[in-house]
Amino acid sequence: MGLRMVAIVVAVLVPGVWRWVAIAAGILLPYFAVILVNQAKVRGTQDDPNYFVPEPKVAIADTPFSGEVIRHEH
Repeated sequence: MGLRMVAIVVAVLVPGVWRWVAIAAGILLPYFAVILVNQAKVRGTQDDPNYFVPEPKVAIADTPFSGEVIRHEH
């Protein structure tokens, strides 16, 4: 974004062809930055800093639920 701001300021200050080059840079720089960032295939791989493999869940009870429901009435 810093380079884009410089391009916009340059577009205001310089005349002629360089103004159009600066305008094009101000428009195209963010587009190419997004394209380049989206091309990096890091997510979901071990190179991803947020990569997390959860531990397997362990059952709490040794026996399955018997089906009894304890009701408490007020």
